[in-house]
Amino acid sequence: FRTQSDTECLLHAYAEYGDRFLQQLRGMFAIALYDKKAKRLLLARDRVGEKPLVYALIGKTLFFSSELPSLLEFGLPRSIDIEAVQAYFCYTHIPPPLTIFKGIRKLLPAHYLIFQNGKVRVKPYWTVPCTRNAPLPLEVSAQKCLELLREIVHGQMIADVPVGILLSSGIDSNALVTLMKEDYRDIQAFTLGIKTKEFTDIEYQRAKDLTKDHAIKKHYISYDFGNVKDLPRMLGLYGEPLNIYAWLYHDDLAKAVHRNGLKVVLSGNGADELLGGYEGYNAFRRFFLITRMLRHIPKAVIRPLLRIGNLPAETETLIYGNDPNRFRSFSILRDARKNRLRLFSKNAANQMRAYDPALPLKCISAILECEDPIQMAYLLDLLCYHRHSVTTLADVSGMAHSVEIRNPFLDYQFIEFAAALPVRYKTHSPFNIQKNKLILKKALEEILPAELLNAEKLTFGNYLNCKVVLGPKWQSILQEVLLSRHLRETNLFNMEYIAEMLRRYCAGDEQYDQLLWGLLIFELWYELLILQKDLKQVRISR
Repeated sequence: FRTQSDTECLLHAYAEYGDRFLQQLRGMFAIALYDKKAKRLLLARDRVGEKPLVYALIGKTLFFSSELPSLLEFGLPRSIDIEAVQAYFCYTHIPPPLTIFKGIRKLLPAHYLIFQNGKVRVKPYWTVPCTRNAPLPLEVSAQKCLELLREIVHGQMIADVPVGILLSSGIDSNALVTLMKEDYRDIQAFTLGIKTKEFTDIEYQRAKDLTKDHAIKKHYISYDFGNVKDLPRMLGLYGEPLNIYAWLYHDDLAKAVHRNGLKVVLSGNGADELLGGYEGYNAFRRFFLITRMLRHIPKAVIRPLLRIGNLPAETETLIYGNDPNRFRSFSILRDARKNRLRLFSKNAANQMRAYDPALPLKCISAILECEDPIQMAYLLDLLCYHRHSVTTLADVSGMAHSVEIRNPFLDYQFIEFAAALPVRYKTHSPFNIQKNKLILKKALEEILPAELLNAEKLTFGNYLNCKVVLGPKWQSILQEVLLSRHLRETNLFNMEYIAEMLRRYCAGDEQYDQLLWGLLIFELWYELLILQKDLKQVRISR
C-alpha cells in the first residue's frame, strides 16, 4: 500500500507482525493501539524514551497519557511517592518507572504494556547487545561510524517542513550540520550563550567563531536570566520536579526556534554518553584499574582501611562486586544514605529505607546484555542517569513551544553500533581527556577542522548557580521560598538542616547549590500540583 500517514503504517505493521511490529520501528514514539477483536490495549515507548508515556491502574481501569498533568485531570489521587522523592534527590530527576505520584508509573524505554481483562503486563521488546566479538581496526570502525551517521542524518532531514540545527561549539552538532549541508542548503542554526558583565562565555564565543565557516543562516541567542519567572509554567507542563539549571536555557532555545518559524531541529544529544565523551568516564576507567588491583587483597585487610579512610560502606561492593552496574550504583547508594541521615525528616528517612534507590538502574540494566562495567556506565547514563538532559529536556522544552527536537545519535542502530565498540575506541585513556570520543574524532577527520577536533571540551552553563540565576535578590528568594512556604508541612524534610545549609551557602559554601535549587524546584512543584494553586499564585520573584 502507499500512504503519507505514519499512523496507517503502524496499523498495517501490527496487522502483519503482531506485537513484533515494534522491533521494525525506527525513531521516537509513544503508541497506544487498541485491538478491538482481541479486546486488548497495547502501549509502547521508543527505545531510548525520547517520548514520555505514563499510566495508572486503578482497580480494573487503566489510565494513560503522554503527560502527567493530563493524567491527573481524571481525578487520580495526588499522593506523593516517598520512593520517588528519594530518587529525585539522588538522580536530580525521577527516573522510570517511578513518578512523583504514588500509583502512577512511567513506561520504561524499549518496553510495551499489554492491558487485557483488567490486568497489566509489561515486557521489553529490545535489548542493547554489547557483543565481545573481535573489534574491527579503528580506521574501519571510524569509516562505518561516519557512513551510519550520514545515513541517519539524511533520514532525519525528511520532513514536511524545513529542518534546523541546535549548534554548539562541540564536535557532535558541528558534525551534524556538516552532514546536513551535503544535501540541503536552507538550514538555520541556533546557538545559545550567556552574556553578562560578570562572565565571558568561552563556549558561546567559540560556537560563534565556528559557525562563520558554515554557509547557513545563524541565530545567536543570549540567555535571559529573567526567564526564571517561567519556572512555574514549565513545572506545570512537566508535572514533576526536575533539578537542573539547563531546563531554563533549553526553554529559551526552543522559544527562539519557534519564534523564527521552525518546527523541527536536530540536536547532538546522546553522543557523549554513547561514545565516552565526559571526563567522568576517565575517572571510571581509573577506578576500574584500581579496584581490579585491590580485589586481590583479602577483605579482612581492606575493611579496616576503609574505616580509617572514612569511606562509604558501599566501597567494599565497588571493589569486590561483580555487578556490572556497580560504578553508577555506588554514587546513587552513597547519596541516598547521606540524604537519609541529614536532608529528610526521621519519619521520611525510615520509610525510604524500605526502598532500593538503585532500582531504576537495575530496571534498565535488565535490558542491557553487558558485562563490562564501563560499557554499562555509558548505557545506564544514556537510558537512566542522564536521561534528564538527553531526552527529557529536549521533549519538554521542545513540545512547550511546538518544536520537535530530533536526535540522530539516539537512533537505535547507532546505539547498537556504539555499544559493540571496545571501550578504548571511546574513552581511550583513563587519564587523557583529549582522547575521549576517539572513534568519532577519527571518523570526522575528513569533514571537520583539526582545531575543532583537538579543542578542549567545553560545557555550556558551567557558570550557572542559584546566585547567578536568581540575581541580586538570591538570598531573600531562597530564604522566603525554602523556609517560609510549604516545605515544612510536607513532613518530608529536616528543616533545621535546610536552614543550616542555607546559612552556610550564604556565607560562601558552594557545595549546597544543587541541593538548594532542587528544594526550590520541589517547593514550586508542590504549590502547583499538590496544593493546586493557580499559576499566577506561584511566583518566584527576582
